[in-house]
Amino acid sequence: MSSAAQPPVVPPGRDRALWALTVLSALLLWLAFPPASIGAFAWFGPVPLILALSQVSPLRGLAHGLVFGLLFMGSICWFVSILGTLPWVALTLGMGAYYAVFGLVASLICQHAPAPVRVPALAATWTLLEIVRGSAGPIAFTLGDLGYSQHNQLPIVQFASLAGHYGVTFLVALLNAGLGTVLLAMLPRTWRRSGHPLLFNRLAGRMALVSYVAVFTVYIWGSLVMRVGQGLERQRAETGPTLAVAVVQPVLPVNQQVTREEVAASVRAYDELSKLSPPARLIVWPETAVPAAITNDRDSQQRVKDVARREQADLIFGAIEAEGSAIYNAVFQATPDGGLRSVYRKCDLVIFGEYVPFRDQWKFLQRYPIRMQDFSPGSERRLVSVGDWRLAPLICYEGIFPEPAREVARLGADVIALVTSDIWAARTTEPAHHSVTAPFRAIEARRYLVRAASNGVSAIYDPYGEAMDEVPIGIPGVARADIPAASRPTTTYARYGNAPLILVCTVFLVLGLLARAPLPPSGDSQ
Repeated sequence: MSSAAQPPVVPPGRDRALWALTVLSALLLWLAFPPASIGAFAWFGPVPLILALSQVSPLRGLAHGLVFGLLFMGSICWFVSILGTLPWVALTLGMGAYYAVFGLVASLICQHAPAPVRVPALAATWTLLEIVRGSAGPIAFTLGDLGYSQHNQLPIVQFASLAGHYGVTFLVALLNAGLGTVLLAMLPRTWRRSGHPLLFNRLAGRMALVSYVAVFTVYIWGSLVMRVGQGLERQRAETGPTLAVAVVQPVLPVNQQVTREEVAASVRAYDELSKLSPPARLIVWPETAVPAAITNDRDSQQRVKDVARREQADLIFGAIEAEGSAIYNAVFQATPDGGLRSVYRKCDLVIFGEYVPFRDQWKFLQRYPIRMQDFSPGSERRLVSVGDWRLAPLICYEGIFPEPAREVARLGADVIALVTSDIWAARTTEPAHHSVTAPFRAIEARRYLVRAASNGVSAIYDPYGEAMDEVPIGIPGVARADIPAASRPTTTYARYGNAPLILVCTVFLVLGLLARAPLPPSGDSQ
């Protein structure tokens, strides 16, 4: 067996150091997300993990990846523990498994791939696993994706218009892989490298430079795109028609079982916050603003009609819609002329939050505070007319995935209205994790995005992800802005989705698994 195929040998005493690196990586990356939100940590947080994986066999790499995933995703998903220990453990194990696969594949790549292949292959592996994690049907999940850590770095996030938030993940992972590789080159010779040590060290430095240049180039490009694009938006707002939008955030608790008095109190609270001066042409209330089946509640129907008529505005709000024995998580539109109609039924339901699979077979699930009756899914995305604007409603967790926003952009939406209710997790980090995804959806579609949350952040984002006005988490208030009319082209990402990035990452991954770094000549002490 050649030396290239030999499993790496960890010197005595170093094993504990490698596990410490794995734990350190999980800690650093956790700090990049809420509540700390130190996004800069994401640019080097995975480096210790990459160093550890470069020194171990694939099987041990799987173990390191799993430990990293359990620590990192366990902290990201901690908010689920308010529903019980079992849901949190199940989600943590499921999400942690993806990082176990990363550990396995990354250690394989690090065994033999030369630095010019190794760096993009590691970034591609991380990115592909995030794409799979976010596309896994009813168990899909994107919170904790590396790209979301950069929600405050809008020049970098402009790359999402080309490759989605997974493209931003690739950039962050690329720099981490480059830094991890060059740091390995700087360590003593007892640290295992692939191929000829001197050649590895020389190429590692070059790849770190390439990674940095790639990120820096995207930053400069994104800054220019924002400057030009936002300038055009301001010019349109000054010279053309605008849509005055108001987003209402009351911070009211919502229970699954509510009395008629509680429903009436909720609608009154929204009504009071909606007495606007100056008036708005469009008012948006959050998901379950009317926390009952409004189709069976004439008092609530009349109240929302009165608000729309008094304000001479279209009122978009969330409520439950009942039709026969089925119930839907729906968005309604009340119009200035007294009309009221359902305009969208949520298509992508949250497993265990809005429906329980195998409800009759798995009786033990009833121990947890889950919904007593399943919602039914809607059948299609829809657009709503508000004057000359076409508005696309989305509900709650549909905003953490890029596909729904892509779909409505292709349908011709001018504005995306995302209504959500995070009040159930008000004392956790869930509202913060959820809200940081909104700028990415605006940029991916290059559309104005109105986010109405019961607890925050409620905001109006321009097509470049910048909040024009916002109400922070936990504070009642109203966000207002004027949206200019314009015909905006469909972005590259809205047209092609993840396919180009998947193709590129797959090529890098295959190269990383197949390429072999040249070995030192026989007897070469270097």
